[in-house]
Amino acid sequence: MAGMLEEQPPGRSIFLDVFRRADKTDDGALSLEEFKAFFSDGILSNEDLEKLFHDIDTHNTNNLDTSELCDYFMKEMGPFTEIFANLESMNKAVSNALVESAKAYPDKSFIGKFTTRFLLKEIQGQMGCLAHHINAAVDKIDEEETQQRPDVCQAAVTNTNVRGGRMKRKMHSFGQQTSLDANQQAMRHGLSLEVDRLSELIDKLENKVKFDVIDEEEVEVGKEQSVVLVSRKFQVKAEKEFRSNLKSYVASSSLADGCLHLGIRTISGTNTFVVYEIWASSEDLNRHFSSDTSKTFMHGNIDCMEQPEEYQKMAVPG
Repeated sequence: MAGMLEEQPPGRSIFLDVFRRADKTDDGALSLEEFKAFFSDGILSNEDLEKLFHDIDTHNTNNLDTSELCDYFMKEMGPFTEIFANLESMNKAVSNALVESAKAYPDKSFIGKFTTRFLLKEIQGQMGCLAHHINAAVDKIDEEETQQRPDVCQAAVTNTNVRGGRMKRKMHSFGQQTSLDANQQAMRHGLSLEVDRLSELIDKLENKVKFDVIDEEEVEVGKEQSVVLVSRKFQVKAEKEFRSNLKSYVASSSLADGCLHLGIRTISGTNTFVVYEIWASSEDLNRHFSSDTSKTFMHGNIDCMEQPEEYQKMAVPG
C-alpha cells in the first residue's frame, strides 16, 4: 500500500479528496446530477455539462468513477502540474507547522511567541497575495467567457462549497438577484466591521480634536520626529472587484514595516473610497510604494477605476 501511494502522480491526492466531497452518495462515483451540481459554474449550460460528462465517461457507464475524473484532469493540467504537486507538500507542511506550534507556543519565551505570531501573519500575507492574483485571473476569464456566450442559458449554480470571490461571481452570473444572498451579506458585513475598526483614528482626527487659538510658535522637528499622513481617493466603477483588491491590500499593508495605521472611509451615495495611511517616515512610505503589495493593488485597480486616483501626503510632527 505504501508503495502504491508513493507512486501516485503529484497532485492526485488533492483531486481524490475534492471528488470524494462531490460524491454525495459515497458510492465512489458521480452521477450526472452530482456532476452537474458540482461543476456548474455560472457559465456552462445544462447541455454543456451533459456533453462534458459523457466525454469524460469513456467507459459509458453513466457514472464517473472518482479515479476516472482524476485521470481526466491529470492529463489536462499542463502548467498547473507543479502547482498541485507543491500544494500537496504545502498542505502537509502547514498542518505539521500548526500542530507543532500549537503545542510549543504556551511554553515559548516572550520573543519566541512574538516570532511565531509574526511568521504566521507573514505566511497569511503571502498566501493572500497569491490568492489575489488567482482571483484576478479567474475574474478575467469568467468575464471574457460571459461576453462570448451572451445567449447561453447557464445551468443553476448549486455548489455552495465554492469559496470567496468565485462563489460571488457564480451567484451574480446566474441569479441576477435584486438582493444579496446570505453568504454575500455575511462577507459584506465582515468587511464593513473591518472598515469601521480601521477608521476609528480618522473619526478622532476629524470629529474629536479641537485646536485652541494660540500664538504662533517656532519649533525644530527633525525627520526622525515626523510621521507621514497619506490620503488616497478612489472613484470606482467596479465596486465588488475594488473591495476585494482593497481587502487584500489592507491585510498585507497593515503588516508592513513603518505602517502605523490604515483607515478607510466610504462616501454614502457614491462609489468613492478614501484610504488614509499613516507611516513612520517617508522612507517607509517610499519602500511600501515600491513593494509587491502596492504594485499588485495599483495594477488590480486599473479596470476598476472611474477616474485616476487622487493622492495627497503631508508630514506632521510625530
